[in-house]
Amino acid sequence: MSFMDDDDGDFLANGPAGGTGGAPKLAQLFGGGGGGGGGDAEFTYKAPKQPKKAKGGGGGGGEQMSVLQAATVTTYKYVNEQAVSQGKLGAAILGQHSTKEYKLLLYAAKQQHVTAAAVNMNFTLHIQGNNYTSFVDDQRQRWSMAFDSAASLADFAKQVALCKFQSAGGGLMIVQQDLVNGDGLDLEAGDNIECKYSGWLLQDHTFGRMFDSNASSDKSFRFRIGKGKVIKGWDDGVVGMKKGGKRCLVIPSSLGYGSQGVADRIPAGANLIFEVDIKKVKFSKEKEAEAAAAAAAAERKAAAAAEKKAAAAAAADNASIASDSDNEVRGRAASLTEQMVAGAGDSQKAKLLSRMAKMGAHIMPGVSATEAVDAAANDPALLQQMLEQQALAGGAVPLGMNMTTQQQQIQQQQ
Repeated sequence: MSFMDDDDGDFLANGPAGGTGGAPKLAQLFGGGGGGGGGDAEFTYKAPKQPKKAKGGGGGGGEQMSVLQAATVTTYKYVNEQAVSQGKLGAAILGQHSTKEYKLLLYAAKQQHVTAAAVNMNFTLHIQGNNYTSFVDDQRQRWSMAFDSAASLADFAKQVALCKFQSAGGGLMIVQQDLVNGDGLDLEAGDNIECKYSGWLLQDHTFGRMFDSNASSDKSFRFRIGKGKVIKGWDDGVVGMKKGGKRCLVIPSSLGYGSQGVADRIPAGANLIFEVDIKKVKFSKEKEAEAAAAAAAAERKAAAAAEKKAAAAAAADNASIASDSDNEVRGRAASLTEQMVAGAGDSQKAKLLSRMAKMGAHIMPGVSATEAVDAAANDPALLQQMLEQQALAGGAVPLGMNMTTQQQQIQQQQ
């Protein structure tokens, strides 16, 4: 599969899978002219020049690193916690065994390198579902890679495990590299497991001779974690795995068979590589009780949340019904108020007619009393004029009361 152009189509012609040796044909990527076009030769990657040290100069160019494993991956770069596709890229594990330096490199083509991360005991290749992995590069940028197959991902992850172990000089620490995560609770001391496994010697910086395996057997290997029934590297190495999980363990001799070895199978002082596949799990009684309690608590929490949600929905329904009822009552009240106001208007009009009638027969020339009152009821100025005319005609205004006071008295009576 090519992802830049047809000229780059050969750069992922991998060597033997599973970390069993051989280098991919990546010469054209790393610009290595390197004459001798023997297609199976081991090609090299030349790291960028580093600043010269104050003393002890060491040559001008960077160290050359061999390509140990490569694969085509679909890549994503995390920007503001969002995965942004970067398309298809090449992913390679590079190494310089003499200096114990190793790198994970993402590249596009030839000398177009996208990013890199030092592979050492502080490096973590996280295994996710659906053949996805993630890592953080040297710039603290998070990346995700999707492999074409589970086998391709497993081969790449095994090589990462080997490089991490060798970066520490094959010291006293186990390297645990998950290949498949599995499901359920984490394994811990006291749990019983059934597993399939294969074991290799670590020879010449890679997978050496297989010395034991039950992968093709009908029977699984059973043991209880932490009881000393297996080598220390296994007791410690499988902790944290889950049912259905697979893990690569790189175990130093001190946590394996030590200086004694196993006759005709494991030399004295040999470092070991195991691939472990958890098939069945039986947790300790304490852990089963804790798991049952946790499941019950989770169930109660879910039930309480569902009940709370149902109560909130019921309250919302009741509020909606109450709101509809309030609106209906307000509508009826408004209608009744309108009727009362209309009735009150008729009553006020009758009172005004009576009052004006007492003040004189003729209120305005050529206008009936009813028409005059209708007009004056909504026009204070007209009412004032009518009262003044009536006062001039017959002196109906009491002594000491001006026209405005008379008007106010009439309106209060209304």
